[in-house]
Amino acid sequence: MYAGVKPFLLTLGVEWEVVLEDYLYSNVTLEKYHNDIFDKIADKVSAEYLEAFKVQFLLQERYLNMALQNILTNYEDIETFLAKEYEITEEVRKEIQDFCLE
Repeated sequence: MYAGVKPFLLTLGVEWEVVLEDYLYSNVTLEKYHNDIFDKIADKVSAEYLEAFKVQFLLQERYLNMALQNILTNYEDIETFLAKEYEITEEVRKEIQDFCLE
């Protein structure tokens, strides 16, 4: 899932666990793209570097969990984060939900 989709899903009220699942599923949908990149650099770097690159390149649960922890540390909750960062107040959020979830 692209980074910009996460706030939209949260605005719709999608549970964090579902957002995380969707995020991690991007590794499946982008597998060919990832493998193409790995193949392109394989002959330019050591096997150890390539493996380390793969680990860092692929989407991981800990990355999104760190983002959530940052949100909770800086904003206390997701609703406040959406309001302050995207100007999505509770009223705006309800309008978006009503429109998208009809």
